[in-house]
Amino acid sequence: MDMALELGLPADSLARTMTLQELLQWQTYARRRLLPSRRIEFYLAQIAQLIAITMGGASKAKLADFMLQPPREALPAGVDEEQHIEQMIEAFQFKPRNAK
Repeated sequence: MDMALELGLPADSLARTMTLQELLQWQTYARRRLLPSRRIEFYLAQIAQLIAITMGGASKAKLADFMLQPPREALPAGVDEEQHIEQMIEAFQFKPRNAK
């Protein structure tokens, strides 16, 4: 859903038109650089944290305290990432089109 919002496309349309290779490329990009709105959220949270700490009263403030959504946890130990992707594809009934 986040990717559909970032690209300005309906999720259903994205599921019909995106290839599996494109999905994996987006996943790699998002893992390395985050999607733009998420990256901006981190930047704003860092600024808010810095202000709260320097203005006093929030010396133990964590970045997560200023995030709209806490960072996602890593996959549990023993869970294979490829298997996790396959499960997501099945859960969302993702049917990629054939690459040309």
